Formats: sequence, structure tokens, C-alpha cells
Amino acid sequence: MLLKRFREIAAFPSRYSDYVEHDTSGRRVDTHVCGRFAIKYWDDAADRHVKILDVHLADGAV
Repeated sequence: MLLKRFREIAAFPSRYSDYVEHDTSGRRVDTHVCGRFAIKYWDDAADRHVKILDVHLADGAV
């Protein structure tokens, strides 16, 4: 499930953004909730890659 979603995010990063925050350098960091997991990523347009920063249990997941 996660691998499939990683591929979907890579194809259309903004489509899967549930939450947006900015890191200390001002870069936009998106979070997508996929089932029980929260995927934190940023779209590196200059490098033409999506960088997965973290995958963890989403709040409230049992």
C-alpha cells in the first residue's frame, strides 16, 4: 500500500497533500495520511524528485 502511494505521490505530489508546513529554510513540506500512516515529503522541483522525509503512524492510529 505504501509503495503504491509513494509512486502516486511522485507522479502528482500536490494531489496528495493533506497538510502543509514549512521547514526552517522556508521550504514547503507536505504531509499525506495514507491509512494508518502519515507520509511527510517535499517536492524538489530543481532535482525533479519527491523527497520522502518521514513515515510514521498518524495521530489517532491504533
